[in-house]
Amino acid sequence: MKAISRFLIIDDDPSNNFLCEIMVKKTMAEMDIQSFLQPEIAVDYIKKEYSNGNAVPTVLFLDINMPVMTGWDVLEMLETFDQTIIRQLTIYLVSSSVDQMDKKRAFENPLVIDYIEKPVTVEKLKQILS
Repeated sequence: MKAISRFLIIDDDPSNNFLCEIMVKKTMAEMDIQSFLQPEIAVDYIKKEYSNGNAVPTVLFLDINMPVMTGWDVLEMLETFDQTIIRQLTIYLVSSSVDQMDKKRAFENPLVIDYIEKPVTVEKLKQILS
């Protein structure tokens, strides 16, 4: 795995974003962390930031169940992006859903590395970063 330089968190729950940020900082204090409550803004950020040469190896924590635009919708949009953008992202679906169909669908998507049940733990982050 490439050395991770940034974490992106896309989740409509501010408490979860805050918790994820704390866990990432506990694991890697100097990590650049960007969190988004609105997936549309996050997708625009990725498209602009990663297509202008500023791309850095990034872990993306993507929630599934969000209003307006779901994590599945975000994945569909990312699939249309240039491969130079996609190659910089290591995508994990993060959800409180225990629905086996969500897990199955996640593992069938070639962009998704793993499915993480909330909350994200320091142990899981260490596993991701190792």
